[in-house]
Amino acid sequence: MSKQRDEILKIINNSKEHLTAEEIFLLCKQGGIEISIATIYRNLGILVKNGAVKKLSIIGEPDRYDKNLTMHEHFVCSRCKKVIDIHIDDLK
Repeated sequence: MSKQRDEILKIINNSKEHLTAEEIFLLCKQGGIEISIATIYRNLGILVKNGAVKKLSIIGEPDRYDKNLTMHEHFVCSRCKKVIDIHIDDLK
């Protein structure tokens, strides 16, 4: 794993949110990590392909990335667009 990919994964794993590539890019910049947005997207693709994170595609919104690899669904707030995990058992 490359250093940049490791940093991206660390940001995703330390977040309580389902981050977009842009949000990851901004967090990298804030942390002093020099990385391009293209590198972020390329490494996110590799992390998804390797099963380290899940990609969430939401119609009309940028893709988001999820560290939770267990079986679950997502709720998207129609106002603020925040995404939260919902486990099927929670719906009972």
